[in-house]
Amino acid sequence: MPKISIIVATFNNEQTIGECLKALFKLNYPRDLLEVIVVDGCSTDATLQIAQGYPVKLVSAPLNAPAAYNYALKTVRSDVVAFIDSDAKVESEWLNKLVAYLRDPQVAGVSGGIETWNTENVWARSIGYDLKSRYARLK
Repeated sequence: MPKISIIVATFNNEQTIGECLKALFKLNYPRDLLEVIVVDGCSTDATLQIAQGYPVKLVSAPLNAPAAYNYALKTVRSDVVAFIDSDAKVESEWLNKLVAYLRDPQVAGVSGGIETWNTENVWARSIGYDLKSRYARLK
């Protein structure tokens, strides 16, 4: 199994970062092969305090998500890098499913499915449906 670094981009996500990190640390993947890096865009809420409650490498930089991912990539020494936003959650077999595809030498990248977890908000449901239908067409 490859060593994996998961980069979590966040900014003022105190309402979601805890659930995101909780899900990452419940992954069915060997803990010694897993590194979680949280890149915080200088949050002004309790995001940092919540993230500090988990065994993560914490980096603060005034960056948006794409720039935060690139910034964190410079520190990664793992075989595989996974990206996730702090308002997302994964199911326990997420990495195992992704790694299974990466064993094929013709596969350079893998994406998981997307489901919205904010089903009460019409806008979030709409975006979730759009993303889910787009990713469902990728094979």
